[in-house]
Amino acid sequence: METEVRFFFGENKLDDIKIMFKKYEYLFSAMELTVMYDNPNPKLTFYNLEIDGRLRLRTSNVLETSAFGKSNCKNKSFCLLTWKRRLPGTKIGDIRREEEIECSINPKEAKSIESILSDILKCPKISSYERIRHNFDSKFAKITCDQFPYGLMLEFELKDGFSEDELISEVVSCGLKPADSSNLSCDDMYFKLCDKSKTKIKSDILFSDASMPKIV
Repeated sequence: METEVRFFFGENKLDDIKIMFKKYEYLFSAMELTVMYDNPNPKLTFYNLEIDGRLRLRTSNVLETSAFGKSNCKNKSFCLLTWKRRLPGTKIGDIRREEEIECSINPKEAKSIESILSDILKCPKISSYERIRHNFDSKFAKITCDQFPYGLMLEFELKDGFSEDELISEVVSCGLKPADSSNLSCDDMYFKLCDKSKTKIKSDILFSDASMPKIV
C-alpha cells in the first residue's frame, strides 16, 4: 500500500520549493522515462474503471547536479517494473491510497524487459512521460519534487511505521494546505490541461513538445 499527499504547481514556483525543502536531506535527481503498457486482452484492459491500474517500465538516469544541488547517490541509473492500482473508495480527506508492486531491474536489462512486454507478452504500449525527479528524505516521509513538461508535482509518501496524522503534519510544516492537495495522477493532470487549453492530447508527454500546455 502506498499512502501519499500530492500537489501541483507551475514551473515558476520552483525557487519557492527550493526554499521550502531546504530543511530536508537532498538525495539525488534523475531524468526519468516511464512507459505504460496495457493487457494484451482488450476485454481485460488495465484502464477500465473496475481495474484502474497501470503497468509501467521506468528508466532513471541520475544527474550529477540539479536545481537542488549535487547528487548524493552512488548509482548512475535505475530501472523499475511497477504495477500500480488506484483503490476505489479509499481516499479519505486529503490522502491517496494505492496498491503498488515494484520490481527493481538491472538497468542493463531494461531493453530485455521491454522486449518481453512488447514482443513476447504482446502488451501494447499505451503512453509515456518524461520527468526530472528530485528526491528528498525526512523522518516521516519520502518526498519528491517532479518537473514535468507541463509543471511541477510535489509528493509526500508516508514511510512504514508512521501515522497518517504525522504525514499531514509534515505537509503542514512546509506551509502547504492539505485541502489544496490533488487526487490526480500525472497523466490525469496532463489530460485536464489539454482539455482546458483545447490542446490535442498526445500519447507521449515530452519536454520537446512545443505545444505542451502549462500549469499557471
